[in-house]
Amino acid sequence: MQLQKQGWKFKDSGNEIGLESSVVSQNYNKLIKNGPHPNLYHHEPIPGCLKNITPHAECRAVHLITSGEC
Repeated sequence: MQLQKQGWKFKDSGNEIGLESSVVSQNYNKLIKNGPHPNLYHHEPIPGCLKNITPHAECRAVHLITSGEC
């Protein structure tokens, strides 16, 4: 972030810290978008149809919830 404020390009910043320029630009844009303390591991949900839960997964979820394991 400091290198970008000094006018460095993403490619130069990446070379300086050992990362690809695409990684540097993605993280920089997340910092700009989400403020000073963003969660860099958060991913926005992919638009489209929701996945259907299988009967087995539903049964397992019910068991975990009723048994108090989660």
